[in-house]
Amino acid sequence: MVYLKMLAGIAFVISVLWVVSKPGYDSGLAAVVSLSALVGLFVAGNKKQRTHRQRQFVSKSSVGVQAGGDINIGTISRDRHAE
Repeated sequence: MVYLKMLAGIAFVISVLWVVSKPGYDSGLAAVVSLSALVGLFVAGNKKQRTHRQRQFVSKSSVGVQAGGDINIGTISRDRHAE
């Protein structure tokens, strides 16, 4: 991530120098795009990981299942011979 930030910073400096030396649509667009990439990398780097919190309330005659990922739940019966 550090290398990407450095590369985006270098691209922004080069594009600003291009705008100063040859003002125009292309150079201005390059400066805006490189600045947005640089800001985006800093914003993405500062995002904190959310902790997923699970809460479940189950009545007495029910079955509750919690998992951290994808799960498959089959039918639950009290009589194993009925399946």
